[in-house]
Amino acid sequence: MSLNLQYITNVKGETTAIQIPIDDWNAIQKQLAILKKRNSIKADIKATLKEVESYKDRKSKLISLKDFINEL
Repeated sequence: MSLNLQYITNVKGETTAIQIPIDDWNAIQKQLAILKKRNSIKADIKATLKEVESYKDRKSKLISLKDFINEL
């Protein structure tokens, strides 16, 4: 993605702000939402794998499918 940024400077020539077109901003926000969802899914998968490992090691008690559905 190529951004059309505009730099705002003060009288000393120091950059004090950057303007970004709204379409670019909306595209960035959309990508950020996708990344957040992906990270959430990854965290859920990691937690699930950890839970499966604890079942394998018999550190946790298995529940029936009926009990699982009732928890939902």
